[in-house]
Amino acid sequence: MRRFGLTAVGPASRRAGAGRRRGFRATVVLFALAAGFWARPAAAAEARPAVGATVLADLGCPLTVTESADVTAVVDGRTLRLLDGREVLLAGIEVDIGPAGDDGGAGPSAGTDTAAEILRDLMPPGRAIVIGRSGREDEPDRWGRVVAHVLLPADPGGARSPRGGASPAGSRSRAAAPRWTTLQNLLVSGGLALVDGKIGGPCRNTLLAAEREARDARRGFWAAPGAVALPAEAPEKILRRRGHFALVEGTVLSVGHGAATVYLNFGRRWSQDVTVTIARRIAKRLAAAGLDPDRLAGRRVAVRGIVETWGGPRIEVLRPEQIAIVGE
Repeated sequence: MRRFGLTAVGPASRRAGAGRRRGFRATVVLFALAAGFWARPAAAAEARPAVGATVLADLGCPLTVTESADVTAVVDGRTLRLLDGREVLLAGIEVDIGPAGDDGGAGPSAGTDTAAEILRDLMPPGRAIVIGRSGREDEPDRWGRVVAHVLLPADPGGARSPRGGASPAGSRSRAAAPRWTTLQNLLVSGGLALVDGKIGGPCRNTLLAAEREARDARRGFWAAPGAVALPAEAPEKILRRRGHFALVEGTVLSVGHGAATVYLNFGRRWSQDVTVTIARRIAKRLAAAGLDPDRLAGRRVAVRGIVETWGGPRIEVLRPEQIAIVGE
């Protein structure tokens, strides 16, 4: 039986998997409590911002409130169904980072099943939510889902930091504390989601800060070293994510040029090693963003995207948000 990305081979495996899931749920529940999410419903309703208002979530993510709505169901680890039948896709995050490998792939916390279970705890039927957009997620996706942020009231005492973690008591003043956070930030802070390669602007920066803090604290699926940020030096592990989103880190060995494509080579054998492909028109956008592909040789980079097979594993970069220099 396969569930939560874990192959259960006996009672011990089932017990271990259940223990991990309880741990992951506890992590997110603690962060939800720190964020003041389970405040009195009446108090939360009174605090709802008006439609059209601009809310600064996590002291860095400006969102325009588009509506308030009621949740009727959790569809998957990043999709909510509303009372009117529409579905809201949580912008800016990925929870399905592929099946677990035998030697420590994504782990049981990384699949959509685990995130969905957590969301069902946080978003029971009838939960009222506030929907906000950053201006980059104005159009429904190809399945007709509303792509947006779900705003949650933060602790007015400043229990949340803008980096997505819990701040030490007294370390932040009430004036500086965020009044609002997002469901996305809660999941990323708890180590149950990764920042995707699509979201840009200030909201991307707040989510990346939350991701770094979760990684440093080894929360959620970050608890297994090397299980989430996959090393480019291990292409066989990356190939297990074929067709799935992955975060890959490694040093660019060389940069190649074709008629219409730029290649970032992470090894000497394209038929076996990791390759990142960038269309020339996209390469110009990267250069304008300070990520000139020709200057990446010898640099350690992080790449986010869908793993494909092209001899060895390949990720196609379609936007600057997919790639970053590690440590900068």
